[in-house]
Amino acid sequence: MKKTFHILIYISMPLFSIAQVLYPESEHLDYQRILEIKNPSIESRLNIFPSIISPYDTDSIDWDIWQQNSTKTLDEKVSLLPLRWSNHFNSEYARGYNDGALWKGKGLTSSLQGGIQGKIGMLEYTLAPIVFYSQNADFQLAPQSGGNSIYNYQFRNARIDYVQRYGDDSFTRFNPGQSEVRLVHKSVTLGISTQNLTWGPGQQNALIMSNNASGLPHIDFGTHKPIKTKIGRFEGKIYYGVLESSSYFSLSENFGNRFWTGMSLGYNPSFLPELTLGFNRAFYKNANEFKPVDLLVLLGKFDDTDGDPAVNDEFDQIGSVTMRWLFKEAGFEMYAEYGKNDFGGKFWGTAPEHARAYILGFSKYVDVKENNVLKLTYEHTSLDKPKNSIFRGYNSWYSHQIVRAGYTIDGQIIGGGIGTGSVSDLFAANYFMPKGRLLMRAQRIRFDDDYFFDVIQDEFNHDHEWTFEAKYSQFVGSYLIGVDLGFSFRQNQYFIINNDKNNVFFGLNFTKSFNR
Repeated sequence: MKKTFHILIYISMPLFSIAQVLYPESEHLDYQRILEIKNPSIESRLNIFPSIISPYDTDSIDWDIWQQNSTKTLDEKVSLLPLRWSNHFNSEYARGYNDGALWKGKGLTSSLQGGIQGKIGMLEYTLAPIVFYSQNADFQLAPQSGGNSIYNYQFRNARIDYVQRYGDDSFTRFNPGQSEVRLVHKSVTLGISTQNLTWGPGQQNALIMSNNASGLPHIDFGTHKPIKTKIGRFEGKIYYGVLESSSYFSLSENFGNRFWTGMSLGYNPSFLPELTLGFNRAFYKNANEFKPVDLLVLLGKFDDTDGDPAVNDEFDQIGSVTMRWLFKEAGFEMYAEYGKNDFGGKFWGTAPEHARAYILGFSKYVDVKENNVLKLTYEHTSLDKPKNSIFRGYNSWYSHQIVRAGYTIDGQIIGGGIGTGSVSDLFAANYFMPKGRLLMRAQRIRFDDDYFFDVIQDEFNHDHEWTFEAKYSQFVGSYLIGVDLGFSFRQNQYFIINNDKNNVFFGLNFTKSFNR
């Protein structure tokens, strides 16, 4: 029997090889960024940061202390993806960011993801679903208001499908995860996908597309990887998809799903190779109001043209411009994303800050002994309204008056995970070494300043959270074993004076890699 098994492995060697998908929350997300910094030969991503990174070629690589060469171009019929088993526990309330389809309620959340990837002629495929269990234990929810379900966010008068808790019971769910099928011809591709995408250089938050929710089901058309020209590298894609609603939104109506379309463009000039510029747009509307002409909405409609400032259009629009200045030799990058919401006017003029949100950040990469790397990151995110909102109103980011479910999928925000109207500062130190990684992180979040300044207006009653977290991951043979321990202190939760909570969270994960 043992001899037969060895023969089968030997026969399958030409067919099976190793591939890589960047699962949300995986240690490989940050490691991939360092690979791109440390290896000039890597064809780095521009403004679109996909989870499936097989298009990016690394034939020769100088720095790879994990010895994985994880971004080798896909050219095999079948490739095995890493198998990852993750477990997370929250002691006091639901808390989790940038974890894809997962929802980390109070108690235990356990997930399993993995799959296969391959290429047959012009056809490329990735099947990397996730199945997870959530204990979904009971915890205090915000006082119910308006037409909101008791399980939904209570401070937007039923204007956003933003779930606090997914019902009363524990549950198990299956999600397609990082899966897709696509046709590729040279540098052009047409695909059907549910993979997570991040638009722009934001590392903790991104304004329009991030890892905070499950990848939305979509069709895309555009570049498979950046196209090289004499004046620089270009990338771009157009997307059409569906935003699915949760079952825990409104008591009075079922708003159904939403039609969504978006585009992302990136440019890296040859005469200024340290700089990358990006432009992103997204529109969404109630799916039952869809018309074929809506497929062309990305080509125009920058302003609210209904003639009545008190009435909004049937679409909600979000747009942003991005900048990343990367100095590989110095090991330093600075980045920014500036966005406009809800037909909030142009990026210039008398009040360019109207309906704005922004992200500012930088990372410093420090070489330590024996090719180890320390990455230091600071990122500030502002999703709150500026001063001119006093006399020129608009909907808070991700919520909407007409498209009532807002910019969410299955009750989770697709963009900045801190949530509508919120402000955040993040400090992180990532230390990568051949045997694994050590991460230390501190973050503060002030939740929904828009609601606070509109309604609460009490300097002692901000809903504020401080978090301190440590993660350690180590290779043991072909396994990467990770532990996570953190503490969050939340003050005046739900804007209730002295409603303070201490949430202890910890995690344990195992990743089986087939190339070590």
